[in-house]
Amino acid sequence: MARIVRSQSHSTLPPEHAFASAVAVPLADWHAKGDTRLPLLLTVSDSAEALPTDLSRIPLIVFESADFNDGRLFSIGRALRQAGFSGELRVSGDFLPDQLQYLSRCGFDSFEVPDTWAESDIEQQLNWFSVTYQSTPAALEGARVE
Repeated sequence: MARIVRSQSHSTLPPEHAFASAVAVPLADWHAKGDTRLPLLLTVSDSAEALPTDLSRIPLIVFESADFNDGRLFSIGRALRQAGFSGELRVSGDFLPDQLQYLSRCGFDSFEVPDTWAESDIEQQLNWFSVTYQSTPAALEGARVE
């Protein structure tokens, strides 16, 4: 089930996380801190080579979208799930309501949306299609791409 975050700030984790006082930190700062339990803030300018190889201890990755036209957002979500990330994957920044279901299908399970988005519109967009042709990252788990 998708998690909707109404705040425009991703500076704190939701209270149900063990690290409620932690902040999502940019990748370079995250490496410098050396604590893999901190939530991670990614942007499209972050290099895939700089990502940690062990994603299992990260509770939350927030991906900051600078432009809703940038399709890398979808690729990054899918790649993180295929790389084994099982924590909360949140998209923040500039994306559109009609992208919600596609983002969800690419592995995002948390969405930071403006207060102006109506709850009914969000629900409708997340459930727009009842049947899909493409598989999700969860369905590809264990599949090999050659």
